Formats: sequence, structure tokens, C-alpha cells
Amino acid sequence: MSTFATRLRELRGTESQASFAAAIDLNRVQYAKYESGSNAPSIDVLERICRVHACSANWLLGLPERSGPPDSTVAAKAADKITALKRAIITVLKEY
Repeated sequence: MSTFATRLRELRGTESQASFAAAIDLNRVQYAKYESGSNAPSIDVLERICRVHACSANWLLGLPERSGPPDSTVAAKAADKITALKRAIITVLKEY
């Protein structure tokens, strides 16, 4: 069973599948597929689960908890590369 399925089952606790599913606007059969690991939820469903049950998507997915935006150094380097690519494209286009 996937980390997501295991944690979803843990999150549900003693609540019935039908009740848990109804709280996130799903039918019990679809919810059971998520909990068994035979199907994965859409981003929208994942977001509803997190909002309704006050948990993080990172926890549900078995990812490390992280606060704040990505490392600004990485973002700055990516922005520099994009700017350089734009300039290169403009230079090539001017030649035609």
C-alpha cells in the first residue's frame, strides 16, 4: 500500500468510509479506491481532503514538511537563465 493510502486510512480513524467520503464530496466507492491504493486522487480532491481534515498534502504524500517558498537562490538562477534565453531568442529573431 502506498504512503498516501496508509496515511489516508490513518486520517480517517474510526470514522466510516461513507462519512469521510461525504465530507470531501466523494462517494464511498471512489474513496475506498484511494484508501486501498488502487486509484489516486486529483489535485482538487487532495486539496479538499487537506482543507476539510486540517492536514498537509506533504504529510499525506509522505514528503518532508517544508515551510516558506523555495530557495530564492534557485529561483534567481532560473530567472537569470530565462532572461538570457529571451535575449538569445530576440537576437536570433532580429537577424531574420
